[in-house]
Amino acid sequence: MATKPTAFYIVIYSGTKWWVDFEGQALGPFPDKEAAAREAVRAAKAPSPDARPFEIWIALPEGLQRLGPSTMRERYATEMLPPAPRLVSMTPAASG
Repeated sequence: MATKPTAFYIVIYSGTKWWVDFEGQALGPFPDKEAAAREAVRAAKAPSPDARPFEIWIALPEGLQRLGPSTMRERYATEMLPPAPRLVSMTPAASG
């Protein structure tokens, strides 16, 4: 059986809001880093047909920080989170 590729969720700050980038799709915006990180955890743990392994990273001025499993459990519990916002494409629309 082939190994499934890892899904990467990256929490980023753009403009005046926080977002979660997932393979070119944006979740958000969120008012702060904590809310974006909670959504990244919720989205990564949501049931899906392909059930891929995942990693969550937070882009900070000093570099990327990986969100480890214990941090996810302790700081970003997902049981009571509202539904995820809609996905928005991060690639420009084709003109013409």
